[in-house]
Amino acid sequence: MIMITKIQGPKTSVFLVTLVTLICLAILLIDGFSEQSVNLVLIFTARAAFVLFVTAFSASSIYYFYKSDACKWLIQNRRYIGITFGLVWGMHFLAIALKVGLYPKALEGAFDFNSVLSGGNLLATVLLLTITSSDYVMGRVRPVLWKAVHVSGSFYIFYRFWLNYYSSAEYESIYFLAIVLLALSGSLKFAKYIHQQSNNMKAI
Repeated sequence: MIMITKIQGPKTSVFLVTLVTLICLAILLIDGFSEQSVNLVLIFTARAAFVLFVTAFSASSIYYFYKSDACKWLIQNRRYIGITFGLVWGMHFLAIALKVGLYPKALEGAFDFNSVLSGGNLLATVLLLTITSSDYVMGRVRPVLWKAVHVSGSFYIFYRFWLNYYSSAEYESIYFLAIVLLALSGSLKFAKYIHQQSNNMKAI
């Protein structure tokens, strides 16, 4: 953590994406390129993206209650962590496309209209938030509109992660841990909102 806090701005995304990419390549090359290694890349990119999302989603709430140097770095680079989440999620979908192309029989019956539509909506939301997080777009969009898009989009992604992991939590402990992290991040946001409203009422 000490090392990464020395990295600021766009370099944060470059560092994190490079790290994830190298790990994916290592997975594919060390055990040999196979259906199993592609599955491992799918799992790794999904979990890496989840951690990045929860980190970006919780950053402002964590900093609100705990203003350490690490939390200061977190809030300063939250946008770039979010951009990294979008890029890693894109890598996850590329891994899905790779599996579909190379091992189609393994996915027979896995995709129906609802799952394709649901996955498409999620991917479109992630892409929208990633693109609008760029300096170019932020400089050309009204702050109120930008905030509305990102608040609604991030809560939609939160809901989709919750829906996905909650249905699997009873089968694997890693999914239960994901639910706990989501619950903590949601609770922090709610606590921040209540505390802010309380302070506003005192100021009246």
